[in-house]
Amino acid sequence: MKNYYEILGVPEKASFEQIKQAYRTQAKQYHPDTQHGDSDQFREVTEAYKVLSSSDSRNDYDKTLLNFKKKHGAYQDYLANRYPVEGKHMFRMIKELLRQGNLTRFKIKYKNRVLLDIPFSISTALIIVGVIKAPITMLIMHFGVTSVFEIEITNKIMERFKKAVQLHQSGNIIDAEKSYIQITKTSQFFVPAHLNLGILYRQRGETQKAIACFKFVLDVAPFGEIGEAANKNLMEIRGY
Repeated sequence: MKNYYEILGVPEKASFEQIKQAYRTQAKQYHPDTQHGDSDQFREVTEAYKVLSSSDSRNDYDKTLLNFKKKHGAYQDYLANRYPVEGKHMFRMIKELLRQGNLTRFKIKYKNRVLLDIPFSISTALIIVGVIKAPITMLIMHFGVTSVFEIEITNKIMERFKKAVQLHQSGNIIDAEKSYIQITKTSQFFVPAHLNLGILYRQRGETQKAIACFKFVLDVAPFGEIGEAANKNLMEIRGY
């Protein structure tokens, strides 16, 4: 799997400004119209910037890269973002999450028990007027400020994928296909969408399209349940 951070020459925790500056420098250096241009290298840095310059796309790429390094891959990794946080840091964590944008749902859990579950738009409004501070303060006081809570948030891509799966399972193949494709265009490394799209094509008898999807999955997420599912489907198609 390509490491786009290495291609751009920036650390994995690089800010958007660092990524943008690195891209501008390399794009200028490798542009095919320059004296020492390199079209292949230019394409690589452009591809890297396209993925890392979008918060949603970068989020899914980071998950995929981490899973690749750890030789792990699970559907659940892509369906919500989870942040363990001590009670005393709760407010600061929530304020930081507000900056991410494009979020859809907000949960607070304690020992796998859901204590608060509301749409993110509502939680944002409540935080702005200060109303949400009261119930969170009560939670912190009840369980202790040093208790470790888990904040779970979802974004539009995660929600869109869940709806696509529902369409797929209900037999609405055309709309499911459109949704999966839209997800992969928005966030290239939301790997479950590629896997499910391959399964959909296989169900419809479009073998070459299915193979292309499964090959992409195995290139970036060959491990864990996602990699196993892609490999299993590919082997069955090939008759091994």
